[in-house]
Amino acid sequence: MFKDKSINRKRIRKSLSSFTALCMALSLVQISFIKNTTVKAADAGSPYLLSQNRTVYASSSNVGSSTDKMVDGDTTTRWESEWGKDDQWLYVDLGASANITEVKINWEGAYAKDYTIDVCDDESSWQTINNEVNGTGGNEDIKVTGKGRYVRLHLTKRALIAYGYSIFEFQVFGTGGLNQPPVAPLGQNVALNKNVVASGTHEDWYIKPGEVDPKKAVDGDFNTRWGSPINEAQWIYVDLGVPHTIGRVILNWDSPARIYDIEVSDDATNWKKIYRTLNGRGGEENIPLYATGRYVRMNGITRGTTYEFGLREFRVYDYVTGDPKPVYTIPALPASTVTSVGTGSYVSDPTLFPQPKEPFEKTSNLNSPLPSNDWWQSILIKNLGDALITLPLKAKYQKEGLGLLTPSAGWIQDRTVQTEKNIDLFLMANNINSPEMNSKISGYGDYSASVILSDNDTAKMKTTFVKGSPYVFTEFSDPNSAELYSTVISKIFDDNGNIILANDKDSIVTDHIGIEVTNVDGAPTPKTIKRYYGVFAPQGTTFKRVGSKIKMQLGGGQNYLSMSTMTTDGDLNYFYKHGYAFVTDTKATYNYDGVSSNVTTTFTNNISLKRTDLANTTLMCMLPAQWKASSASKTTLAYPSVRGSLKLHEGNSFNTVDKFNGIVPQFTEPLNSEYSRAELLKYLANLDKETTNYMAGDAYWEGKNLHPLAMGLLIADQINATEYKNKFISRLKTILTDWYTYTPGETEGYYFNYNKEWGTLIYKNSEFGANTGITDHHFTYGYFTFASAVLATYDQDFLKNYGSMVDTLIRDYVNPSRTDSMFPQFRNFDPYEGHSWAGGYSDNWDGNNQEAAGESLFGWVGQYLWGKVSGNTTYRDAGIYGFTTELRSIEQYWFNYDGDNWISDYTHKTIGQAYGSTNFYGTFFNGDSVYVYGIHWLPTSEYLTNYGIDKAKAAGLYEGMKNDIINDYNKSTDPNKGAAPDPNNVEPDWKHITWPIESLSDPKAVLSKWNPTQVQTKEAYNTYWFVNSMATLGQRTNDVWAQNGEGASIYKNGTSYTALVWNPSSSSITVKFANASGEVGYTTVAPKTMVSVDPFVKNSVSKTALKAEMNYDNTLNVNDYTVDSWNAYSTTLANAKSVNDNAAATNDQVITALNNLRSAVQGLVKKTSNPGNDTNIAAGKIAVSSSNEADGLGAQYTTDTSLDTRWSSNWAVNKDNHPEYIYVDLGQPYFVGDVKVNWSDAFAKGYLVQAASSNPELESSWSTVATITDGAGGIGESVFNSTAARYVRIYCTSAATQWGYSIKEISVFGAADKTLLSAKINEASALKSTDYTADSWAVLINALNNAKNVNADLKATQDAVNTALQTLTNAVSSLVKNTAPVNSGDNLALNKKAVSSSNEADGLGAQNVTDSDLISRWSSNWAANKDNHPEFVYVDLANAYDVSDVKVLWDTAYAKGYDLQVCSADPMVESNWKTVATVTNGLGSTVETTFTKISAKYVRIYCKDPVTQWGYSIRNIEIR
Repeated sequence: MFKDKSINRKRIRKSLSSFTALCMALSLVQISFIKNTTVKAADAGSPYLLSQNRTVYASSSNVGSSTDKMVDGDTTTRWESEWGKDDQWLYVDLGASANITEVKINWEGAYAKDYTIDVCDDESSWQTINNEVNGTGGNEDIKVTGKGRYVRLHLTKRALIAYGYSIFEFQVFGTGGLNQPPVAPLGQNVALNKNVVASGTHEDWYIKPGEVDPKKAVDGDFNTRWGSPINEAQWIYVDLGVPHTIGRVILNWDSPARIYDIEVSDDATNWKKIYRTLNGRGGEENIPLYATGRYVRMNGITRGTTYEFGLREFRVYDYVTGDPKPVYTIPALPASTVTSVGTGSYVSDPTLFPQPKEPFEKTSNLNSPLPSNDWWQSILIKNLGDALITLPLKAKYQKEGLGLLTPSAGWIQDRTVQTEKNIDLFLMANNINSPEMNSKISGYGDYSASVILSDNDTAKMKTTFVKGSPYVFTEFSDPNSAELYSTVISKIFDDNGNIILANDKDSIVTDHIGIEVTNVDGAPTPKTIKRYYGVFAPQGTTFKRVGSKIKMQLGGGQNYLSMSTMTTDGDLNYFYKHGYAFVTDTKATYNYDGVSSNVTTTFTNNISLKRTDLANTTLMCMLPAQWKASSASKTTLAYPSVRGSLKLHEGNSFNTVDKFNGIVPQFTEPLNSEYSRAELLKYLANLDKETTNYMAGDAYWEGKNLHPLAMGLLIADQINATEYKNKFISRLKTILTDWYTYTPGETEGYYFNYNKEWGTLIYKNSEFGANTGITDHHFTYGYFTFASAVLATYDQDFLKNYGSMVDTLIRDYVNPSRTDSMFPQFRNFDPYEGHSWAGGYSDNWDGNNQEAAGESLFGWVGQYLWGKVSGNTTYRDAGIYGFTTELRSIEQYWFNYDGDNWISDYTHKTIGQAYGSTNFYGTFFNGDSVYVYGIHWLPTSEYLTNYGIDKAKAAGLYEGMKNDIINDYNKSTDPNKGAAPDPNNVEPDWKHITWPIESLSDPKAVLSKWNPTQVQTKEAYNTYWFVNSMATLGQRTNDVWAQNGEGASIYKNGTSYTALVWNPSSSSITVKFANASGEVGYTTVAPKTMVSVDPFVKNSVSKTALKAEMNYDNTLNVNDYTVDSWNAYSTTLANAKSVNDNAAATNDQVITALNNLRSAVQGLVKKTSNPGNDTNIAAGKIAVSSSNEADGLGAQYTTDTSLDTRWSSNWAVNKDNHPEYIYVDLGQPYFVGDVKVNWSDAFAKGYLVQAASSNPELESSWSTVATITDGAGGIGESVFNSTAARYVRIYCTSAATQWGYSIKEISVFGAADKTLLSAKINEASALKSTDYTADSWAVLINALNNAKNVNADLKATQDAVNTALQTLTNAVSSLVKNTAPVNSGDNLALNKKAVSSSNEADGLGAQNVTDSDLISRWSSNWAANKDNHPEFVYVDLANAYDVSDVKVLWDTAYAKGYDLQVCSADPMVESNWKTVATVTNGLGSTVETTFTKISAKYVRIYCKDPVTQWGYSIRNIEIR
C-alpha cells in the first residue's frame, strides 16, 4: 500500500483517491463491443468468423497497441504498427487450415492504401488472394477465395505518412480452422428499458445527477452504468412487466460484485435464489438459468473492489427451446469465524468488506497461504498476468507466447528512468489453442516461480523464472511444439560466429544457437539496440527458420529448452556450457552471528542437470547491493540495468555479509547547550492536546496516530514526565486493544479480518488498497508492532494478554517461518532484491513498486523491538536480517550512495518509487521534491541515523533535496509561485521530516533556525528531540557494535563514543561492546531503562539521565517555590552533583541519586499563582473522571474548549446511582473563585464544587467551596470566596435524568488573592481611634470600610483588591502605590469558540481558525455543497468588544467574494448580522480588513464566491 504530514499528506492522498475515482467515472468513454453470445448450434456449413481471439503476429507493434486487440471483438481497441515504415505485415493463425471466403478490416485513421491479402499453411509459402490498390480505409469488407491456416495482410503504402498502420478489428470468415462454428443468437434482451429499482445510488461530488441511476443498467448502452452506494449488501432488480421463463442473465460489470445472488420473484417481495457465486470476477458474466418470474434481481453481498457495485448492463433473456436447464446448488455464504488469540481476537469473514482478488490462476498443488507482494503474483489473479521482472530479463505472456527482452539501464522520460517494453522474441508451444490459452502458477521458491501455459490440464509449456538468472528454463509436453517468434532477429549464429539459418526454410541439427536481435528502445528519440540470446536444447534438435519463426523438434524425444540473455555474441559457448543446469528451486537463508554482529545471507539455486557432459553450475547475476557485500567470485561479464551493474557469478550459490549496527526505539535525553527540557515540555503538551482523538478507521492512519504517542511515551519516560507517560500509555492501550479485538457486529472497522485464500490479515477501511490489493502491510503493521513493543515495555498485562495478537500481525507481514499454515514467509520482502515491495500483485508492466523506503525499514524495526520485548529471538533475528539487508538496498537503489548505479542523465539524489524495471521521481500523492525525498525519511525515529553512518553521503542526500527544491522553483512558470526559497531554510513543508535528516550531518544548522511553528504541532517534540540528540551524540558509527543482538546503537562525536542501550526486560542485562579487534567494554543496564554509556569502558556507568536532570533543575527559579521545599531540594541537588562528579560512582549510586533528585523536584511546592478572573485556566488541562460511558466521551473533552465534545459518566454500569465526579488538574496552584459548568442534556440537579491543593486521590484533600441543590442544566456558574487550589472537582450527587451526568465544558477562572487584604483588614481593625487624629482616622475608616466591601465581593478583581489594599495601607502608613496598566491590541479571537456552516471532516473543523496553529485549518464540506450555497465561519468572542480589524489567513481554497459581519445578539438569527466590510476581489493568502470601530460579540466570515471547486478553507482568523 501508503503509503507524513498527517493532515496535509492525508488530505493530498484523499484528494488523489477522489481524483482517481473521478477519472474512473469520466473514463467511461464510448465503448462498443462485438458480441456473439449464443446458445443453439447454427449451420456449420455456412461461413463464420474464424479469427476471433486467435494469435496474430505482426512485423511490429507499438507498446500498448498489441496484435491481440485486432481480434478481441472490441472496436475501441486497436493494433498499431511502428511509425514511419511502409513495408509492414500481420497474419492470424487460424489453428488449422480453413477455406477463406471473406475478410473484414475496420481501420483506424492510419489505414493502408496498398496491401495484399495472402494465405498459406506453413507461415512461409504465401499466396496472394487479393491485391488492394488505393484503398480508402474505414470498414472494408472483401470477398475472397483461398485456403490456408494463416491469413496475412501485407501492407505496402501508408495513408498517413507521419504514422504507421492501425486496425481496430481484423476478421477472417470461412469454414474450418480451430474455432468452433457459432451458435444461434439469443434473441431479444427482455430487460431492455424496463422499469428498474435499486437499493440506492452512488452519490459523490464528481457524479452528475442521474449519471449512475438504476435505469442506466438496462438502457442498452455499455457506456453508462448503475452505481450503488459504496457499501456491502446492495441490489438492483428489473421488472419484466409480466412473468417470463428466463434462460439467461448476462451481467456486464463496471466494478464487480465478489459474492452475489441472482433471484426471481413474482411480487418483488418474496425472492427465490436461483444462482449464487462466491467468486465473481467482473467483466461479462454470462449465466445460463432456467427459472420463472416477473422480477429479476442481482443481490450484491460483497463488492469485488472498494468502489461501488457497478453494472453497465443487466441483460435478461427468455428461455429458448434447446437451451440447457441448469439447476444450481446455492452454496452457503462463508461462515464468520472469530478466533481468540490471548485476550484479543480476529475474524475470518469475507462478507464483511471487500477482499483481495481471488488467486485462481494456479495449479491444484498450491494451497493457502500464498505469497503476495512479490514479482510474479499478477499471474495468480489474471490470465497471462503482467510483466515478470527477473533482471537481467523481463518477461511478459501474450497471445504470441512468452515474450522476453533484456532491459537496459534506461533513459530519462519525463520524471521516470524508463526501460524497454518492446519484446525481443517469443517462446511458444504451437500445440496450444490460443483462444483457450491460460497461464497458471505451478510452483515457487524464495526467488523463483514456475508458470504453465496451456489450453487444458496438460502442462504444454512450463517455464521456470529465477530472479537474477540470465536463463529461463522450459519444458514442453510435445517435443515438436517448441517455436520462437521474432520480427527483429538480425542474425542467427553458432559458437564461432558463423551465420546460420540465414534464409527462410533453412534448417540445422544442433543443440544450441545464438540469436542477435536489433530492436528499438522506445525512448522519445528511439535508439537502435542490439541484444543477444542463446537457445540451448537437447542434442539432435532440429532448428528450422520459417518466416519470422524458428521452429524446433527437440532431439531424442527430450522436452526441455533453456534460453539465456547474453552480454555479447561471443559468449554463446560459455552460456551453452551452463545452460543445462536447470534451476528447480531457490532458497535465501540468513544467519545472525551475535559476536561479530554479522548477518550472512546465502542464496542457493537447486538444479536438475539435464546433461552430465556439461557444467553442473548455473549462472547468477548479483545486484549491486549483493556484489558490494560479497566476496563471492564474479566473472568479467555484467549487464546494465536500472538497479546498476549486474555482475555474473558462476555457481549455484553465493553469500553476502552485512553488519548489524543496532536499533533502539528512541534517544536518551540530550545534553547539548541548545536543548531545553522546559521547551520540550511545551511540545509534549501540544502532543497531548493533538492526540485526544486517536481512533482512525484506516489502520495506516491509525499507525500515524500510534507512532507519535509511542515516541512521546519514550521521551516522557526519559524526562520523568509521569503524567504524560501515563496518558500516552492509556491512549496506546486503548487503540491497540480495540484493534486487536473483534466484537461481532462492530461497524467502525477497528479489527482485523483473516483472508484464507491468500493467508493474510486485512482491515475494512483502506485508502491505499491494503484489503483488496494486499498493499502496504509492512508500512501499516510496522507502526502497530512498534507501538505494541513500546507499550509492552511498560505494561506487562498488555504483553501477556495481547502479545499473541502482535505475533499474529508479525506473521502476516514479516513472518520468518516457511512452514506456517496461516501466513507466507516474509510477505513483502524480496530476498534477492534485498528490499520490500508494496504492491500485492505486481500487476504493472514495470513490475512491482515501493515508495516509502523509511516506512519499509520501520516495519523491521517494529519486528526487532517486539522480539526484544517478548523475548522471541526468532523475531529479533529476522528483524536484524531484514533491517540490515533492506538498509543496504535502500542506500543503493533509492539513494545511490556510491554514485555508480544510476544513469548519468538522472541528476537527483533520490528516486521516489522503485519499480521492477524503472525508477520514478515522484510519489503517489505529489511530485514536489520535498515529498519525493521526505517520503523515505519518515517516520522520524532513531533508526534513521543509519542513513548518516557516512556523514558526507547523508549531507549529499539533503543537499540534493535543497538543490531540487530550488531548481523546481526556478523552472516553474506559475505566476503565483511566490518568493524564491531561502537556501538556508528551503523546505516549503515537512520540516518535521527533513530537519532530522539535515541534522545527521549538521545539527547546528537546524538548531540555528529552529522554529516550532514551522513543523507540525504534534511532531515538534520528536523533531526537537532528534535534532538535539544528534547535536549531543555526533554521528552514527559502525566502528563499534553491541554483541548478541542487544538493543544498542553507537555514536561518535569527535573522538568520543557513546552507546545508547535499551533494556525493555524486567531484569538487568549486561551488554558487551566490540570492534574489529574484539571486546572493548561492557555495561549493566537496569530493567525498563534506556541509558547512554562509553562503550570502551568496562563496567561503564551511565550518568546521562542524572546530568540531564541536573541541567533541567539548574533552570528552576528559587523565587517560584516555597522556602522549605526549595531547601530540601537544594540539599538533594548537592548530593546528586557529588555523585555525578565521583568517577567511581556505581550504577546503584547514580540511580539512587537520580531518583532522589526527581523526588525532590516533584516535592517542590510552587507559590500560588493568580491569573485573573477573565482567564479560563482549565482550558487544555488534564481532566480525570470517576467513569466514562465510552472512549469518545472521556474526561479530556471537558477542557478542550469545544462544545461539540463532552464527558459522560458510565450510567449503564452505575446501578446503585452512586455519585460521579470529574476533576481538572490545573497544573499548579491558583487562586480560584469562579467555576462554570456547561452541562449536556444529562445534568446534575445536585452537585458540589470542590477544591484541593494536593493528593486528589485522597478524599480528605477536598474541601467544598460551593453547593448546588437546584441545578437546571445549561451553564451553571458558581462564584465563591477566593481559595487556593490546584485541583477543582465537580462532585455530582443527584442526576436529573436516568443517563447519569454529562458535561460539555468546565471553565475555571482565577480569583483575586485576598490574603494580604484580609491580613491588612485584621491589622487595621485592631487599631484604636483614640490613638489617631480625627482626620487621619476618618481616612482610615473610609479605606477600611471600602476594603471590607471589596473583601466580601466574590467578583472583585485583583485590581480592586490591590487598590483597596493599597488605599488601606496608605491610610495606615500614608504610602501610595500605582496600579498596573491594562494591555491593549490583543487578538480577541485567540482560542475562542468558532462555529461553521459545515466541515469537510472531523479534523478540519471551525476550532482550527482560532488555535494560532497555522498548519491546522477549517474546510467547508465542499463535497456535499451541491448547489454551491454560501458557507460561513464565525468567532464567539465571549464578550462584546469594540472591534475594527479582521485578518483572515486563507488556505488554497479561498473566497474571491465574502462579507465581514458582526452581531452582539443571538448569532443563529440571521437578521442580527450586520455587514461591516465586503470583499469582491479576494486573492487568498493573508487578507487584513479594517473598518469603523463597532461593538460586537460575534464576528463572521460569510463566503459567497469560491475560487476553486474545493469550497472554502481558512487557517487562521485574528480580530482586534
